[in-house]
Amino acid sequence: MEEEVFPHPAVRRILKEKFVEARLHTDHPSLGEKWIALESQSSWVGYHAQSTYVVIDPKTRAVVRWSEFKTDFKSDPNTFAAWLEGK
Repeated sequence: MEEEVFPHPAVRRILKEKFVEARLHTDHPSLGEKWIALESQSSWVGYHAQSTYVVIDPKTRAVVRWSEFKTDFKSDPNTFAAWLEGK
């Protein structure tokens, strides 16, 4: 996703204009355990998987929508762009 979908023009525009991106990499040698232990994903989404995409309202910190990785996100970046837009 990071190499093929996020740079896609439709996705890149939406991410740049409407989102602040945060990534928690659980495979990082020194931080992975910390992120795995962090309850934010499970408590906000009720699901813990890799990769999970979450849109959070910055004012209320409520989950607006979430999705685990779907192959159609990678095969069709426009599908991910539509998901980002809530369509």
